[in-house]
Amino acid sequence: MEYRQTTEHTRSSIPGITNATALLISAYSCFLDSRLGDTIDTCTEILSDQHRSPEAEHSAFLLRGWAHYLSGAPEIASFDFTIWINTELKRDGSNPSLGYSFRAACYTELNRIEQAIADYQSVLTLDPGNATAQRLVDALENERKGRNSSKMGDAKAAELGYLQAIESYSAVYDQYPADSRLATHAIDRRGQLRLEIGSEASLTDAIEDFSTVIAQNNADAQAYLHRGMAYFGLGLYTDAVLDCHRVLENDNENALAHQLNGTIALLDVALSEDRGAVSRARAAFKAAFDYSLDPQGTGGIDIMLMQAVTEYITENYEKALTFLRKVEPLVATLQNLQNYEWVALQQKLTLLRELLPPEVVPVEVDERVASNQEHERGQETEKKECDTLWKPILAAIFPETPAPMLTFVPV
Repeated sequence: MEYRQTTEHTRSSIPGITNATALLISAYSCFLDSRLGDTIDTCTEILSDQHRSPEAEHSAFLLRGWAHYLSGAPEIASFDFTIWINTELKRDGSNPSLGYSFRAACYTELNRIEQAIADYQSVLTLDPGNATAQRLVDALENERKGRNSSKMGDAKAAELGYLQAIESYSAVYDQYPADSRLATHAIDRRGQLRLEIGSEASLTDAIEDFSTVIAQNNADAQAYLHRGMAYFGLGLYTDAVLDCHRVLENDNENALAHQLNGTIALLDVALSEDRGAVSRARAAFKAAFDYSLDPQGTGGIDIMLMQAVTEYITENYEKALTFLRKVEPLVATLQNLQNYEWVALQQKLTLLRELLPPEVVPVEVDERVASNQEHERGQETEKKECDTLWKPILAAIFPETPAPMLTFVPV
């Protein structure tokens, strides 16, 4: 690897330098050149050196964590930052603010909002005048309010929370140079919230935000995925497919990208009667399910329901019913949630069963479906306002149904 050549050059140029120190210099060089894979490998080699100094070890964890984060691995990065923070706290004159800030960014990407807020508040404890940390706490608290409202089906309250969070992220973005990592983080998060709002204006702004992120790092798979979702919401399906392909070129196990590809393929079936798209949809949804991180949870359930829709559209009703029978017990296990997300899944399951021809579906009504009819009717108004997840698919089945933004249950 190229970093080894850099390390050898450093050793020969600085007499008496230790192996770990030479590697650390090489790691910083790789990082500055945006060679994140080499940065990670070099730091890992430092940490495997039994003769490394405590300083080299400490720096390697911080640098490797940041390289993991920029490579799209926030979970792994958070582990390195935790080690760095714990070590820093034991040092004389320690100041772990940097580690807390970096780990908070990881938790934000992982949607572990409470932990992200706690880390930014730790920064504020050490530096009460840190305006950026305060703005990020404000943004996350409003984001949390928005997401909680969304789960309860309150679209207006959700949008208000998101708009307040967007204002805070915009303030952070305006505070720093556009090419700084903190500005990129803020504008990426702003784009995600605009994607959540889902209006035509918000989606257009989200595309601009994600394009800015991509301009700073054209290997950011998540930015391509989110931009693809925004393109989809605006009906720009060709652009959405191109962005999905960019994601899968670097991360073929991205379940959401496969799910989006499958959905677009189904629209091809409905809008252009491209029957060949059916096989593409089946393959995409199978890949989405295979790579789902939560196959028995809401993400996996939603994918199986999409598979049922695929078979319904192609009049393979028996196979559609097979998928629904797999889903029914899984939906039942989530009944204790009694939140909007569960109601939406239950409603989709009920709808699809009702669409199947009577000769395919057994005469008896599923008790789980019947027992929740009243609960669903009670939330019908919010559901119509909020549940845009399947409107494009319903439009494929019922042409009179509008087809606005599609959002995905996280997998």
